[in-house]
Amino acid sequence: IYPNAVITAVDIDERMIEIGKKYFSLSSISGLTLTVADARNYVMEQKKKWDLVVIDLYIGATIPPFVGEEQFLRALKTIMTAHGILLINYLYELEYRRLSDIYLAKLQNIFSRVIDTKIHFNRFFFVVK
Repeated sequence: IYPNAVITAVDIDERMIEIGKKYFSLSSISGLTLTVADARNYVMEQKKKWDLVVIDLYIGATIPPFVGEEQFLRALKTIMTAHGILLINYLYELEYRRLSDIYLAKLQNIFSRVIDTKIHFNRFFFVVK
């Protein structure tokens, strides 16, 4: 759709990147950079501004605690361009339903607009700076 798009994908687990290369031909996608790094550290240290940031962070069926930290959310806002969009995939399974409401409130406190959509066991937040 966007042949000139520049995309950076970050994963803490090098094996996941290797699986992506092997089974999804990620190496053949022009403009795609695959980076092995801790997402929290990557965001906190990032200087570049992004038009779109996608957060899809799970360890099994668990969301790392830093995803809900105000410092991390403010860092995400910092790396977004003026018209940037943040898309967050958040768990919506039983134990995360209440937490997702708390998360929504945090997002609404930091960002100008948040739209959320629930699909099965996921809750997606579309966020505007």
